[in-house]
Amino acid sequence: QVFHHNDGLVDTQDTNNWRIITRTGVRIPLVLSFFTSLQFNYNWTNSPADGKEEFDQGIIFKLGWGQ
Repeated sequence: QVFHHNDGLVDTQDTNNWRIITRTGVRIPLVLSFFTSLQFNYNWTNSPADGKEEFDQGIIFKLGWGQ
């Protein structure tokens, strides 16, 4: 299963302040309802807090159980 999810958030009090949250990856079923997944997360904001970057990114490996 390949997945891609985007969220766009806009500050209702300051519409010039917004951010994008992206999750992209692949989920592979194993046995007995176990699964593994590998995903890339990317977050971007146009007005970060002082001393912070505009973006954050990471690669996540998961091993889980469930449907």
